[in-house]
Amino acid sequence: MTLNQWLKFFLLLIIFFNLPREIASQERVALITPPEKKKVVYELPYPGILADHPLYFLKRIRDKVAEIMIVDESQKAKFHLHQADKKVTMAIFLAKKGNPKASVDAFHEAEKEVERFILIFKKTKEKKRSIPSGLLDQAKLANAKHREIIGEMIKFFPDGYQQTINQLFETNFRLEKELARLP
Repeated sequence: MTLNQWLKFFLLLIIFFNLPREIASQERVALITPPEKKKVVYELPYPGILADHPLYFLKRIRDKVAEIMIVDESQKAKFHLHQADKKVTMAIFLAKKGNPKASVDAFHEAEKEVERFILIFKKTKEKKRSIPSGLLDQAKLANAKHREIIGEMIKFFPDGYQQTINQLFETNFRLEKELARLP
């Protein structure tokens, strides 16, 4: 084998052995909210490598491979919800590091993951396949937590981001309505 083939083989091995084994076993991090607001009790997972890390592209490849390898639609829906939660946590860390653009991008990606969850959830219901009990309630709770975090992130952004924050709120409210309409 050539050196190039060995490198490809080694990269595939790394990706394969780092695929998420069990979504529920991921490390979680709790967020602190101001006491004057009603706190949503929902723990978000630790995001791992952040989007501003030079090796982040490997994580994205790994996640894409993991998504492709999940054949059960209910597990795929659960995967997308978990990815959304990880990206929201990533947005928090990036905002705290002073990288508002990457933070907003991560939050937009998180909301896209929730949209994917909704699409897969609908398809699974239409096919009359089983869905883990409580998954829809978990998605609604996650959406409420995401909205709470958008409100918290305002203090980390410079003045020019108010319109972007408003767009995140609008997207979140739209997703809340879509989740409420799910059977």
